[in-house]
Amino acid sequence: MTMWASSSGFLAWAIPIAILSSLGLGAHWIAIEMILSIILVYHGVSMLTRGRVFEIDLLSRFLHSKMGHKYREWRDNKRFSEDVYLGLWLAWLSWLIDPSMIAQGVGSMARSGLLGVSLSPLMLIGFGVSAGLVVAILRSIPLLLGKYAAIIGLLSVGVRPRAWGVSIAIMGLWTLMSISMGPLASSF
Repeated sequence: MTMWASSSGFLAWAIPIAILSSLGLGAHWIAIEMILSIILVYHGVSMLTRGRVFEIDLLSRFLHSKMGHKYREWRDNKRFSEDVYLGLWLAWLSWLIDPSMIAQGVGSMARSGLLGVSLSPLMLIGFGVSAGLVVAILRSIPLLLGKYAAIIGLLSVGVRPRAWGVSIAIMGLWTLMSISMGPLASSF
């Protein structure tokens, strides 16, 4: 279920990008990337100040409430929410590394014809499953350290979200400035 939760966090970010690129908004993609940078800054500031992102909390609570009763008893909403956040952060990091991955991988396929329209949702699901699998693998690595990982995890409970918030806000500002000074400035 870690995989499913983190896939949903990834897809919460990827579905709007896939829809926008499928609509053929390539001519306005710099503006869309600027909006994404502002949203990234918002997510970072929200994590820094409140330790959570309101919209992601709503999504994780909704998804957790749809799970089976035994699962909800076994894994509380807080743990489920952590997996959703990890999927979201993986989406942001993948966007910073390769901004066109979802837009080209899903949107261009959807615009390629009738077969592309029918295959693009499968491609999006494939991206989501891959993201969930990556998060599940990354979450299992600390288990190799045994008790030490648990101790480090307990010591960093309050610091982790806020440190991540600072990092994400800085990356968002950097990306926004990069887009503003690079492609946007050169178009005038």
